[in-house]
Amino acid sequence: MASGRGDRISALPDELLHHVLSFLPAHEVVWTCLLGRRWRNLWRSAPALRVTGVKGCYNSEWFVNFVHTLLLLRDPRVHLDSFEIDLDERDFDFEEFLPENDDHVNTWFRHAVMCGPRVLLALRTTHGVFTDSDDYCTLQLLNVPLASHHLTRLELKQMYVYGRTLDFSGCPALVSLRLDGCDIDGNISSPFLKHLSVVSSYFQTDPFRARICLPGLVSLELIGVLRRAPCLEAIDVGISKIVLGYGWVAKMGGGAPLCQGFLWMGTFLPSTRRGTARVRGDRQCPAGLPSFTSVVVVPAASVLYCPGPEFLR
Repeated sequence: MASGRGDRISALPDELLHHVLSFLPAHEVVWTCLLGRRWRNLWRSAPALRVTGVKGCYNSEWFVNFVHTLLLLRDPRVHLDSFEIDLDERDFDFEEFLPENDDHVNTWFRHAVMCGPRVLLALRTTHGVFTDSDDYCTLQLLNVPLASHHLTRLELKQMYVYGRTLDFSGCPALVSLRLDGCDIDGNISSPFLKHLSVVSSYFQTDPFRARICLPGLVSLELIGVLRRAPCLEAIDVGISKIVLGYGWVAKMGGGAPLCQGFLWMGTFLPSTRRGTARVRGDRQCPAGLPSFTSVVVVPAASVLYCPGPEFLR
């Protein structure tokens, strides 16, 4: 800003300033109120909030009070586009934040759902924010359903998620779900979800298999999933992309594996779903299965079950 020419940044419209603020963590957005009268209340109407740790803060109680105050003083008339809670140890200068503050984090998450973000809702943690990072229990989300008419994308990292939370029938706009490093204790269901990504997660449903019931699914990613493999139900043949990692074998319920010893990754071709699947290396999968554009060869270690061949009819 050149001397004598005025404050050009402050002269920008609110929409542009809010866009700039969306790249900052929430505590830095609040600090902009010190820049001048134009900025005094601008943070209260920011459409994007990203709560992170505050470097230089050595008191977890201060941090909890800050987030509570942030949510209390924000203008409730302004719609949120995104709400992210990122609890990363690299942003904290104090230890033992979780599980002592599990209840507070759950309160923030439920408040975020009530605010109705229209694009993204995310809650992420890392090992280092727990009391004992070598022997920790993941943050347990309350076992209650989510209800949002606007949310389109949900991301959870290192959470323990129960079945009622995994029933997304109350989120008609939700099309994308990512579970990273989560403990999944229940079935995943939604008539609306189109993209599901489960990475480095555990299915904690022994002795039963978790069920994935997503009739509108377009893409599915299962990478590094441990414990008992889930069972896919009501999967439409219009699904366009499947990525299975770390030695999965796809298997029809009660039948032989779709491709023994292989990890398959490719695209359904509905018009040829009763032909022989094309596989790299001139290998073939059993007849009567969808065609794929590519298959990655890996040692078989887990089995992904589909209910039966009737879902291909």
